[in-house]
Amino acid sequence: MKIYFICIIFLVLFLNNNLYAQLSSSGKNKAAYTTFKNAEKKFFRGNLRGGEATFERSANRYENNGDVNGYIAAKAMEAIVLLNKDKPKEAFRAFRRAEELYDEQNNHNEATRAYLRLCLGKYHLYYNEQKEATEFLKEAEKVADKNPDYVSPIFNIELQQSMGELYLKKGDKQTALDFFEELIDASNDMPDDEKNAELLNKYQNITAELYDDVLGPDESAVRYSEMLANADSSEHGELRLKTGRSYYKYTEYESAYAHLEKALEYELTPEKEAETKSMLATIAMSINDYEDALEKNGEALALQIEIGAPARIIYDGLIKQGEICKSLDITGKSVYWYKKTITNIADDWTLDKELELYELEPIEHLKNPEL
Repeated sequence: MKIYFICIIFLVLFLNNNLYAQLSSSGKNKAAYTTFKNAEKKFFRGNLRGGEATFERSANRYENNGDVNGYIAAKAMEAIVLLNKDKPKEAFRAFRRAEELYDEQNNHNEATRAYLRLCLGKYHLYYNEQKEATEFLKEAEKVADKNPDYVSPIFNIELQQSMGELYLKKGDKQTALDFFEELIDASNDMPDDEKNAELLNKYQNITAELYDDVLGPDESAVRYSEMLANADSSEHGELRLKTGRSYYKYTEYESAYAHLEKALEYELTPEKEAETKSMLATIAMSINDYEDALEKNGEALALQIEIGAPARIIYDGLIKQGEICKSLDITGKSVYWYKKTITNIADDWTLDKELELYELEPIEHLKNPEL
């Protein structure tokens, strides 16, 4: 009998602990919880208007049922949606009462703590209040790490996004990169019908930029190759270019050439197409294929001049074109090749006039003044 009584006590304690752990999802709160999950999906897929309204409905249902914890979590998520809509004042009004109710509680539901802390962290991050944002976001992270079943994958993605942006603001690019890579992995693990391709592409691009800043070119190339395996087809051209560029910096020209050639099969901006062809020209020069180099560099120069690229880039292209021509035993100056690569040039065009346009002084090739 004594053992039976002890078991009952442990069961009651377990149920009581569970009560203060997860959001209520059964009985009279089943509809409120289902509405909460639907709101998360709408929000994650980018339907901010629908997500806001649905979180508000969930909060009202929890409130009508007398479930304070569910109400707090739903209002916290509603505020997060409003922050994503760039409406911080409305977000404050949404979470203010929820925060007051939370502070009045003697015992706190851990899931509610996580959602509210995420909300407060994002609110302070919006105003670049890094100390407060760090405190609240780390508390949310602690709950999620200790009790992963208490929060959703969408919660974790939102947390990783916020932590990454926080560390970017702090200038800690390596830590930001770690969080964004976790975000990408979590996003790829979502069911296909729940994925947000736009969000995934956005953070793949941010992560790719961080690769160039944080990692060496050899490691960057490996990471880009891994991203290609999961990337949407619309991102392949950009990723091929970035992979090729990393191999190019690492002077692994064979791999670079393959990726850069592949990048040209996709639609690139004129600036990136010119960059790609310029790198291909350099690679062609390295294997003494000067005819290919002449063609690729000429096309790159034409694009750079057409879009008004920085003068330094155009000058480098002209110098490279002169070096190629010298190797092909073609007589002529850089001015000749400049004129050859552009169209609709005025009859009275001169290099001096072009330099005036860019507010530049002429430079002289030290090894060969004729260039």
